[in-house]
Amino acid sequence: MIIIGLDVASSMGWCAVDVDDFRAETSYGGTIKVSSDKNKSRCEKLEEFSDAVLLTLGQTGARFAVIEGYGFASKRIVPAVELGTMVRMALHSCAIPYIEVAPGTLKKFVLQKGNGEKSLMMKEVYKRWGYDTDSDDEADAFGLAAIGVALHSNAPPPWTTSVQRGVVADLEKKMT
Repeated sequence: MIIIGLDVASSMGWCAVDVDDFRAETSYGGTIKVSSDKNKSRCEKLEEFSDAVLLTLGQTGARFAVIEGYGFASKRIVPAVELGTMVRMALHSCAIPYIEVAPGTLKKFVLQKGNGEKSLMMKEVYKRWGYDTDSDDEADAFGLAAIGVALHSNAPPPWTTSVQRGVVADLEKKMT
């Protein structure tokens, strides 16, 4: 089963992983950005963004998504909510179930504590799982996908720590 992690802010980082073959080498991702074309209206830009999200969801064959919840401390909350709504609508139209993970919960899963800089997330994703990217959004998306793998495994994956198993147990309560 393919799980996709989605980190939505002013753009969307994504990463698709296979629950049955969870390795950096078999995972792939990218970033979808909103057009900066000044000749296009905001609605045209959002429509293009939505089309790209739908295309990505279709091409990956994702059957479950883990999306980072809104960071309300953000100074750019309105654009994040616009894009987040477009992504949630795309998931709905593709009939892909999803769970939202709070930013602090993602950091706790990856960093083993509930806070830390984006650059630390990239570094830890590489150290822990070998997934190499220059995009902090894509690194976050990989961490979200890893949460999805842990949620959909029959038993805790051998790579999980006690902190990660605790995060997964808390999220499983939200899913029932």
